[in-house]
Amino acid sequence: MDSEGPSNLLLQTPARDVAPAFSPDGRWLVYSSNITGRHEVYVMPYDRSKGGKQISIDGGWGPAWSPSGGEIYYRNGYDMMSVEIRTEPKLSAGRPRRLFAGRYLQPSPTRSLRHYDVSPDGERFLMIQSEEETGPAQFHLVLNWFDELERLVSTEN
Repeated sequence: MDSEGPSNLLLQTPARDVAPAFSPDGRWLVYSSNITGRHEVYVMPYDRSKGGKQISIDGGWGPAWSPSGGEIYYRNGYDMMSVEIRTEPKLSAGRPRRLFAGRYLQPSPTRSLRHYDVSPDGERFLMIQSEEETGPAQFHLVLNWFDELERLVSTEN
C-alpha cells in the first residue's frame, strides 16, 4: 500500500464480486460473486495464471480459508459450510458439506463483510449470535400520567 508502483485490477466482471480472502500461502483468492444471478463462492489463482472454479453449489457468501489452506468455509443462510480443496497439482474441490447451523448474525451477500472468524487451529468458529426473536416489541403509552400520579399520591395520605 505504501508503494507508488502501478496497481493492477485483479477481477472485473459485470457482477457484484465481494468478500475476497487470500489463501494462507497467498497464491489463491476466494470470493463471492453473483455472476450467475445468485451469490456463489469461487476460487481463482492470485496471479490469474489458471482458471478459477466455483466452490459452492446452492448459494454462498462470506468465504474464509482454513488456517491449513485445505478447506474453504462459507455461509449459506444459517448454515456454515465447508469444502475440501486442493491447489496442487491443479485446483480441485470436494463436495460442500454442512458443518452446523445456528441463529448467528446473517451476513449480507451485498456487503463484503464476513461475520465470523476461524481459530488458528481450524477447530472453532467465532460468530455473533443473533438475538432471539420473541415476537413483536411492546410499547406502553400512558396518557395523563401526572393526573394518575396525583390520584395515587392523594389516596395514600
